[in-house]
Amino acid sequence: MTILIAFLAIGQSVRLAPDPSFQESLGVSVHADQLQAGGLTKVAELGLGWIRTDLFWERVEKKKGSFDFEESDKWVAECERLGLRALFILDYWHHAYDGPSMRTDVAVNGFARFAREAAARYKGRPVAWEIWNEPNIPQFWKPKPDAAEYLKVALAAYSAIREVAPDATIVAPGLAGMDLTYLRSLLSSTELTANLTGVSFHPYREGAPESVLPEVGGLRSLINAVAPGRSLALVNSEWGYSTANRNIPEARQAEYAARMALTGLAAGFSLSVWYDLRDDGDDEKEREHRFGLFDRRWQPRKAADYLRTLAHELKGFRYAKRLAVGDTTEYCLLFQGEGEPKLVAWTTRDRPTQVALPMGGTEAKVQPLNAASQTKRPRNGTLSVTLDQTPIVLAPGDNDPLLTAALAAPSLPSEVEALSVDDIVQLLRDWDIARKPISRLERMDGSKPRLLLENVAAGSARARLSDKAGELRKLLDQGVPFRLRIVGREGGSDFAQETWVRPVAPFRARWRISRDGRAFLGLTDLAKVERIGTLRADVDGRPRDFAVSADGFEAWSAPDPNSVRPMDVTVTRQNGSILDRASANVVRYDQTPGDPFDYKGTVDAIQGPGGTATLTVGDAPPGLRSGARSLRIEYDIKPGHAYLEVRPPDADRSLKGRPDLLSFWMHGDGSGHAYRARFYDATGQFFQPDLGRIDWVGWRYIEIRLDQTAAGRWGGANDGIVHYPIGLRAVLLIEPGPEGGKGTVALTDILVQGRG
Repeated sequence: MTILIAFLAIGQSVRLAPDPSFQESLGVSVHADQLQAGGLTKVAELGLGWIRTDLFWERVEKKKGSFDFEESDKWVAECERLGLRALFILDYWHHAYDGPSMRTDVAVNGFARFAREAAARYKGRPVAWEIWNEPNIPQFWKPKPDAAEYLKVALAAYSAIREVAPDATIVAPGLAGMDLTYLRSLLSSTELTANLTGVSFHPYREGAPESVLPEVGGLRSLINAVAPGRSLALVNSEWGYSTANRNIPEARQAEYAARMALTGLAAGFSLSVWYDLRDDGDDEKEREHRFGLFDRRWQPRKAADYLRTLAHELKGFRYAKRLAVGDTTEYCLLFQGEGEPKLVAWTTRDRPTQVALPMGGTEAKVQPLNAASQTKRPRNGTLSVTLDQTPIVLAPGDNDPLLTAALAAPSLPSEVEALSVDDIVQLLRDWDIARKPISRLERMDGSKPRLLLENVAAGSARARLSDKAGELRKLLDQGVPFRLRIVGREGGSDFAQETWVRPVAPFRARWRISRDGRAFLGLTDLAKVERIGTLRADVDGRPRDFAVSADGFEAWSAPDPNSVRPMDVTVTRQNGSILDRASANVVRYDQTPGDPFDYKGTVDAIQGPGGTATLTVGDAPPGLRSGARSLRIEYDIKPGHAYLEVRPPDADRSLKGRPDLLSFWMHGDGSGHAYRARFYDATGQFFQPDLGRIDWVGWRYIEIRLDQTAAGRWGGANDGIVHYPIGLRAVLLIEPGPEGGKGTVALTDILVQGRG
């Protein structure tokens, strides 16, 4: 402890580690009343490393122009004594500065002054900063969410903090959910990304923590697209499960708490924060009262016990990689510490599963989070264990050359986009450089391995894989993601890693309907255009040369949307070699829906009274082409948990071919309500692309990918792979949130496109 305080005394700021230890990666939300009641001691006893708490503007600046940090001074001093770090949320508005609105210069400048005073006060102390909490929902941004307003406030606060604490750790915006539309608006500001240490978000859900992993891929893709070259930490600054939910009993909450912490490390989060330390009330049926690790009398719940055990077992350990065992429902995480490596394993299956884990040596300690430890003996480089949804920690009792070799082996990315066989071959580059032999290279077909290579000598992996180019090319041409498994060997025993290979076509042929009603056939999603250069597109027998641009290029236009039809496009290099072919096949819904009864609007109530919806057809709102018709959707959703679905006439029938894009023009009303689409595949697996919020007024062109990148999925195979044929359950799904809400939107030019 003395060392920590001496370190902080020289004025160095707290950091978000890119490869944090377990303690450095985990914290808990703590409210002021919990801090006053000795809550920080409870956090330290659990073995967690961070707290997250509000630094309320109005509580600090009780009198205009006068700042009182007496309360937070005590918190910071106690954090230093206990070796904890604090993430202070600078929030919210101030009624003496035009609050609750933050859109005036008075409010913005006042908030910036508050941020500067706080940063100066705690410079060099164990404090990081988060600018606001959930500004993308009406509860915390009045009168309604506005990304441009928030950006102005955030930039002023960042500038003020950097003036007095240039090395301060600053994260934002504390998103409610994974609202990528809102986040894109913020990260498009280079001034913001230059000042930002990390992106913070609150990925609440009712389902398992592991379901966040596909969403993290979308978040990283967004950051890479709008802020290339910036290394922004990912911070889950609030996430919990309430036992008031009948589907989350205390034992399930405990399982999810432990798996949230572990999944965060596997996802690359620098920090994950559980919400919250203690129950906020005594009503067992009130959601907000039942998130705590402790009850109101400070008695620990099972979740506290699980996290305490996990923190004890992984003290000083850092996450290294995920090893492949069983199928994708089994998780085996490898951790590295000063001594022998450790494994943490569990399954997401709803029944116990027998699994063979890689483990050498002569014995291993097996520590469940909910029972006493046991000693087991590995055999032939594996340890047979029964996994359930509660993680277990496994530690070799003596030298384990197999896990040591697994640590030394190059790590595979969780997924890789492959335009050609060369991209797959490149995966093995690090293995060749590290001079590590490969026992087997396999393509996973469900739970069955299909052998590609075996007994590959160190340094020859890429050359050997090139010999399989024909077989791999067939896989890429199918356009379906597949799992690739690399099996390493040490002393006659195996360990494995996996990655998803996602085929990427060099281009896609897309129809787009312009505002004036013309239909354009363009080549979009041009992957890795630096390999392509100038192209020749042969559209229905008419060759044309085009220079590639970031937005694709127009290949053919039709003056009338009704002339949109399937069309083949061949793209060649200038030397005449064919780069690829694509089809712009269209599965049509009536672009000007004639009969209002063809589309149905239903309000599904999960909790509460639900609501009503009315669909009519008429003249389109102004701003589109003259004479256009549209589907008008009026809805009134009551408080509770309900949402509107706009279903096409054949919602229960599969679509032809392999559609992968839904597009339409949508007239927004600025309601701020969340909107999505919903489709299903041949196994009954549902996908729900999250499109952000209706935060605009007027017409906007919407494109929705009907593929595995959808944020939510459930049912059927539940494997994240789209199994054709697919059906479109809802063209549009609108969810106002727990407060309910009214709205009116309009749709027209509805198209579903894809391969035949």
